Amino acid sequence: MECAGEIQKLDMDFRGRCGLRVPMCEDQEFRRQLIGRLFTLITIAAEDAATIAADGQAGSSDPHIICSWAEKSRELGERIEVLATAIEALNRDGA
Repeated sequence: MECAGEIQKLDMDFRGRCGLRVPMCEDQEFRRQLIGRLFTLITIAAEDAATIAADGQAGSSDPHIICSWAEKSRELGERIEVLATAIEALNRDGA
């Protein structure tokens, strides 16, 4: 029984040092995963924008194609802005 007392004492001595300082609840973990997924969507949009930009640099004399590239670029920029705003809101709410 003496051994159990020693183990209990060690548990009391080190309990505060071994755990997380702020325990992460399920909501925080879900929020962290969601933010990661939103950043993934930003990466996808940025890669799509880079492809359009590369096509635009190659040049085209067709005004319809040029307008299409410009419109797609604008839409991707708006998508990134919306995703970034959502990330900021989730981060602010989780703080």
